[in-house]
Amino acid sequence: MMARPVVAARVGGLSEIVIHGKTGLLFDVGDSEGMAEAVIFLLEHQDAAARMGLAAKRRSETEFGWKHYVDNYDELYRN
Repeated sequence: MMARPVVAARVGGLSEIVIHGKTGLLFDVGDSEGMAEAVIFLLEHQDAAARMGLAAKRRSETEFGWKHYVDNYDELYRN
C-alpha cells in the first residue's frame, strides 16, 4: 500500500501475493544470498523498483483493499 516493491521468501502465501518481477522479488527460503541480491537489485535499479512499487500498490488496492472484500461479501449475500 506504500508503493514499495516487496522482497519476500517463496513460502506460504507470499509467493501468491508477490508477483516476481512485477510487484517485487522472491527468493528461495534460506537463500540469504538471493535475498541480498534482490535488495541490491532494487537499490541499484530505482526505476524498476518504482515501477514494481506502483504495481504493488495498484494490486493491493484492487485485490486486497477493503472495497474488494466489501464488494465480494455483498455479492455473496445477494446470491
